Amino acid sequence: MLSQLGARIQHALRAFTPDDQKALAKTVRTYPKTEVYDLESALTSLGIGEAIVTVLSEKGAPTPVAWTRMRVPRSLMAAIGVDAIKEAAKASPLQAAYGETIDP
Repeated sequence: MLSQLGARIQHALRAFTPDDQKALAKTVRTYPKTEVYDLESALTSLGIGEAIVTVLSEKGAPTPVAWTRMRVPRSLMAAIGVDAIKEAAKASPLQAAYGETIDP
């Protein structure tokens, strides 16, 4: 699924054993070439909330690799309440066509 979306996000990798080093080298080869970052070094030194990211452009080509700070979601996991729902409905451009209840 991620390959179809074209987004590649890699959080920190730790390479303590020879097998870990091989896995790290394989991971680095899956990214577009970059002269900005040493990806092996970058992937092993990412901090909390940081990732190496590349996505596909609108033409389907990989974008340059970027060392990125991930932001936490700024949303609620609770109901917004009746008043907020009513305000959103009033502000909707569909209010004119569908705002009046015909059959209660």
